[in-house]
Amino acid sequence: MAHFAKIVLETKEGENEPKWWVKKVIVVGNDIPTANGPLGENDKAVEGENWCKKLFGGEWKQTSYNNNFRYNFAGFDRYYDPEADAFVGPRPIDSNGILCNSFTLNTTNYQWEAPVPIPSVTTYTTEEDGVTYNWSWMPFWNEETLRWEAWHYPNKEGVNGTKHYWNPETSEFVAI
Repeated sequence: MAHFAKIVLETKEGENEPKWWVKKVIVVGNDIPTANGPLGENDKAVEGENWCKKLFGGEWKQTSYNNNFRYNFAGFDRYYDPEADAFVGPRPIDSNGILCNSFTLNTTNYQWEAPVPIPSVTTYTTEEDGVTYNWSWMPFWNEETLRWEAWHYPNKEGVNGTKHYWNPETSEFVAI
């Protein structure tokens, strides 16, 4: 099945320039004919986009559920960048609901990146009553402190946690 995104050029609140915002994504059968055979065998075939335009009206772009082209799957709150031929997701929001203005858009993969790479250490262990427990760090970005933070739980119930921050110089989480 092929996926197509209806895009509309508009300026959203808080934005300075209009962008091609995704309004909906539909699934179309692979049997739509194109100049190079069935649609299912031809990614980004303009015939599929024209077929959607003729049937539903508006502007359409094919999108890849597996990110095989146009970098990212089109979806809610994403926009299409025609110069990059890419679908771009929204700028992230941190754990406190603050817009991550410190993040930059990587134009190699069209993903937003924090100014500090996400922690490389993802697990830790604790021991209680002779039993070893394996835990995962679940880092979250704090835009106010411009750092990754995570909770450490010292017991099997996962209560009485302490907040830690990621120190990229020592590659470890440090208690706050």
